[in-house]
Amino acid sequence: GLGSAVAEVVVITHPVPMRILGVPGVFAPTGSASWLLDYFGLTAQGIFDAALELRGRKG
Repeated sequence: GLGSAVAEVVVITHPVPMRILGVPGVFAPTGSASWLLDYFGLTAQGIFDAALELRGRKG
């Protein structure tokens, strides 16, 4: 998907640790947009926590 395409370009020019965040290739449950973002960890806090985890620190 888009995340892997961007990751490929970035890693060639600036190798850095990275984690692709997004909706996995599954049928998503039904809910509001904000609930779905929270469910998949795509809120500001979820993204922040993923960044801390990538750096080896827990929030």
